[in-house]
Amino acid sequence: AHQFVNKHPTGQDASRGHNREFGYRAEIVRTIGDALVEVGGDLQHTSSWRQTPTYSVPSIDGPLLLLSLNELEDAWWTRSAYTHVRWAPRASVLVAAGLRVVDEAWLRSPAVGRWVAGEWGFRDRWTVTASAAVSHQLTNLHAALDSRAHRGVATERGDHAEIGIGRSIGRAFRFHINGYSRRERDLVTDPRFIVTFASASAPWNTFGDNLH
Repeated sequence: AHQFVNKHPTGQDASRGHNREFGYRAEIVRTIGDALVEVGGDLQHTSSWRQTPTYSVPSIDGPLLLLSLNELEDAWWTRSAYTHVRWAPRASVLVAAGLRVVDEAWLRSPAVGRWVAGEWGFRDRWTVTASAAVSHQLTNLHAALDSRAHRGVATERGDHAEIGIGRSIGRAFRFHINGYSRRERDLVTDPRFIVTFASASAPWNTFGDNLH
């Protein structure tokens, strides 16, 4: 849990609020043959409250006059489950793969992240690595807006692929060269709490929330 207060240069509140979270997590790890299998899930509850005032500024040097107080409050559950497998068919080869499913009240549909990675060692000191993944970032709309008006949003998505080669030099040093490609889509810019002034002569126009 944490609380925050943002102030104007006058010392008056620009915004204030609090966020609280608690959750439960369970994991099972088991070895099956040459593979290590992990399965788990978690359940998290989040609540958020924010208050933002609207002011009027009669003049540049005048005090801020409070017009209204706007409050937003909401609570929601986030559910997720994952599995991850590490397999070593040979001493020089390691393969890992997994997926994670996340569901939240905001989402249009559950988000499924997945990944695969491999490592191959050869000629004693050389190693080739490669990986690919699809990841999702939950939007942060609930940090500023009433979730009841913003159900059914998509997650931000990133597609990532990487390949590299490395070599050990003695016992203390190692160099590694990587090349990668990443593509992002469905990016969402968080809305900010904006304080609107009735007078255009105000020396400032907006105050964003400084939570992040």
